[in-house]
Amino acid sequence: GFDLLVEALKKLAGQRRDTDLVVFGNQNDRVFADLGLPYHSVGILGDDYSLAMLYSAADVLAAPSRIDNLPQIVLESQCTGTPGVAFRVGGMPDMIEHERTGFLASPYSTDEFAAGINWALEHFQTPEDRPEQIRRLAVTKWNEDKIGRQYLELFDHLVGQGKH
Repeated sequence: GFDLLVEALKKLAGQRRDTDLVVFGNQNDRVFADLGLPYHSVGILGDDYSLAMLYSAADVLAAPSRIDNLPQIVLESQCTGTPGVAFRVGGMPDMIEHERTGFLASPYSTDEFAAGINWALEHFQTPEDRPEQIRRLAVTKWNEDKIGRQYLELFDHLVGQGKH
């Protein structure tokens, strides 16, 4: 979905002059030069502390995947209270509660994706504006002990069905 992100960011650049783009990972910086937004590339971050600091400093996470189940990047950003913007595909609706913990755009609509980023920037202007529910959702819904218990319950249920 990187091409969709680029298109959405170009649209966003026409609406907001107060927004900077921060990119991490292994990307070709030339792609960002023509977006019309100031950008900062921090490269590959190899430790949890650096990732947490970056997520905490961001106002919103843009996750433009065309298809994805439960992307770690969304969960990681939510653990720091950072809202996410994504397309309503795959597991994204399980991770992001629309207009509560982030924004879900119609699949592949770059207009809606840009509007979602703008919405998140308006509603979560400072870290103090971020509802604790973003972090709480991640910590409670994706707790590994809870997930483990759910798998055991499912396994017990399936084994119990086989005895009949």
